[in-house]
Amino acid sequence: MKYKRNALRHSFGSYRMETVKNAGQVGLEMGNSAAIVMKHYFDIAEAGAAREYWNIRPAKQSNAVRMVAS
Repeated sequence: MKYKRNALRHSFGSYRMETVKNAGQVGLEMGNSAAIVMKHYFDIAEAGAAREYWNIRPAKQSNAVRMVAS
């Protein structure tokens, strides 16, 4: 499988925009203007695909140690 440059960044922008529907917020999170976010990430992803993306989690490991902030 060939890696596409900035693929994770573009996935974040598309799925985050679908989730929060706020170009200013997504732009701030990505270091872009709201205009750039609207141009490149608005209305790209479907709601179901965004939910699936944000629910990607590693498999639970029995030997994982829970870290708690003190």
